[in-house]
Amino acid sequence: MFAGFYWFIKGLIYSLLLG
Repeated sequence: MFAGFYWFIKGLIYSLLLG
């Protein structure tokens, strides 16, 4: 559960960085 949440947040961060 936590691992999935971690990857979800990481995905959002990458989306913001890549714009």
